[in-house]
Amino acid sequence: MTRWTDPKVLAECARIFNITLVGLAGAYGWESILGLEQDWRFIKRLRRGNLWTRAPLCLYFACKYATLLSVIGVNYTNNVTQVIDCQIVYTVIELLGNIAIGSASTLLLLRCSALWRHYSPAIYPLITLSTAQWIILLYGSSTVRSSYAANGSCVVTGASSSFLAGLYSYTMALDFTVLVMTLLGISRLGTQSNNIWKLLSRNSITYCAVAVIVNAICMIIIVMRLNSIMNIMFSIPACVLRYELGPGRYTRY
Repeated sequence: MTRWTDPKVLAECARIFNITLVGLAGAYGWESILGLEQDWRFIKRLRRGNLWTRAPLCLYFACKYATLLSVIGVNYTNNVTQVIDCQIVYTVIELLGNIAIGSASTLLLLRCSALWRHYSPAIYPLITLSTAQWIILLYGSSTVRSSYAANGSCVVTGASSSFLAGLYSYTMALDFTVLVMTLLGISRLGTQSNNIWKLLSRNSITYCAVAVIVNAICMIIIVMRLNSIMNIMFSIPACVLRYELGPGRYTRY
């Protein structure tokens, strides 16, 4: 049986984590560059839009660039050339990652709220659930502990496994609740829902299904408590997938 806390196993986990992050940074960075022209069009649209058109675009930018900065930041911590305060850097990275998670979930919730905007009893619980998620995400920005290593990198020395597991569980529950409310909202429209169904089914259902799967994987790894590196190894890839299947797909239709 593998001893996940063995120094050799930890070193191998760190090596795999580093390779994964470099690959993500290259692929996601290239996609971000290709999308600059589209982003500029969205920025122009922000000037003349109202609240309902500006809010989704703001969430799109928050999710996209918070994810990009967190990927760049984690890669930086693995290749630092001088002694730095790794704890502060990792706190900022985790904050950016949590902003990306919250923005993706809130964008899905906004689309759902648009279907229920004339029925307040459905809107208020959604707002409450989303606010609670943001409070949890902001509170959880300091759950990962890191220190500077002699090999010139920041190493993860600990992470609150119980809090991270709870965070992923709550996010899965929220996304699933929003999905159910979205489907119910579409069904209320009757014959008017055909075009809306085609649009939202390709986004909401796919996003929710994949988000639940990747969050479940993250939660299972965390609950197993293999080691501190494994606890966060899937977090950054999960953020990238959430963007690709949430805000990323939202802007393509």
